[in-house]
Amino acid sequence: MRYIQSGMAVLFKPLKVWALPVHLIIEPTTFCPLKCRMCKREKYVASPSHMSFEGFKRIFDQIRPLRLTLSGLGESLVNPALVDMISYANKNGAQVSTTSSLALSGINMEQLVVSGLKRLKVSLDAADAQTYQHIRGLDLFDRVVDNIRTIVALKQKKNTFAARMDSSLPYLCLQVVIQSKNVFQLSQIVELAHDLGVNTVSFRPVGLAGIEEKRDELIAGLTTDEVICQMKKARDTAKKIGMKTNLNDLLTGTFHKTWDVVCNKGNQNIQDCSFPWFSMYITVDGEVKPCCMFSYLDAKFGNLWQEDIHAIWNNAKYQGFRQVLKNGKYPDVRCQGCVPENMFDLAAALRRITT
Repeated sequence: MRYIQSGMAVLFKPLKVWALPVHLIIEPTTFCPLKCRMCKREKYVASPSHMSFEGFKRIFDQIRPLRLTLSGLGESLVNPALVDMISYANKNGAQVSTTSSLALSGINMEQLVVSGLKRLKVSLDAADAQTYQHIRGLDLFDRVVDNIRTIVALKQKKNTFAARMDSSLPYLCLQVVIQSKNVFQLSQIVELAHDLGVNTVSFRPVGLAGIEEKRDELIAGLTTDEVICQMKKARDTAKKIGMKTNLNDLLTGTFHKTWDVVCNKGNQNIQDCSFPWFSMYITVDGEVKPCCMFSYLDAKFGNLWQEDIHAIWNNAKYQGFRQVLKNGKYPDVRCQGCVPENMFDLAAALRRITT
């Protein structure tokens, strides 16, 4: 019923939404050991911190989302309470995903595998150690690959925890940010993913909102046609070896306009944005923001440690934000760097998660 109510809200876009968000993005930490070229963290995070398990429960229990993403301006697995957060949310009806570089040493992989995590997105933007170090700032490619192999082996292992949960979980997704340094490795990354035994590869163009000064460093004159050519080669490779990716969805969907936005040609499709009608981003400090594009901006709609969700979800700031979107305008200049997912994109993403 909540999915139906949220779907109606996305379709008709009322200013007041009576169904609580079915999806939350909660930022578990703002600590991270990496120094990635395309990350906003170093620019916007002055004093990193963790969200406590009690703080997480205070947020989760108010909303009881059906889907939960544990991700933000930090490495999720750095937070020692992350597995407890995943387990708690899973036991209370949420399908949980998280994003990690898997670049840490000493990760308790077995705990992560048995936590009930539905989807683990692993940031791996390279097919070799040299490219990885250039993009991610540290020479940890081999560690990441070894950690992925360990998780795949644990999923396949028939032992006592297999009886407690679906041994095919977590669904493993390599997440690749397309940029100048790796655009000619896309096919190799697909082959690497296949060799590692992960479930799928998800590609997306680099986002420059908030780090506009890095434009030349990150896209270095790449044209839309050049990037699409490499994506098509990678798509053909994936089809040949039987590796799932989102490349076909991108090439037949929003990629052209997304890359045009990256290349400063502007976005005229802001009306497609649906997030303020079904989703919410919550920072490590409990602050509510409309989506991850605002994770680093001073755009606070309320605080779930100080206010009830019902006092925030339809307050004047939220209604004003929705009204601007309904009018086809940008609520913030940074929205010009975003090509929002529409209902068809979201449905395609759901298919990739569940099949």
